[in-house]
Amino acid sequence: MYIKNIEWLDQNEKEAITVVSDTKYEITCFADILQQEINDELVEPLECVIVQNIIRSDEEDKVEKTDSSFGYHLCGRLLDRKSGLMVVGQIKLHIQPELIPGDIDDDEQVEFDCCRIDIWEAI
Repeated sequence: MYIKNIEWLDQNEKEAITVVSDTKYEITCFADILQQEINDELVEPLECVIVQNIIRSDEEDKVEKTDSSFGYHLCGRLLDRKSGLMVVGQIKLHIQPELIPGDIDDDEQVEFDCCRIDIWEAI
């Protein structure tokens, strides 16, 4: 996954709205203290903020924008329940593990809503 576009909100404070892509899917994210530039690869998973309605799913991977400004409905594969790591296509995401229902296991498809997705890259 890489940064496809950057719209600076405050370049001095390094706050930006970014588009992260894996060439198939695109997610608009908020970034605070953005160190990367366009086309830079992201190593750390994106952070899903205010996650709701996590359920097991039979759907294929998907990224759907919701009515809220940064909100998404996402469907992807849960890689590691204990850490909350999942992927949609090749985009790595993190959700709080304690929010994942107990009947969902590693390597299952899940879908959920989130209010915003942030870039949390190690500096």
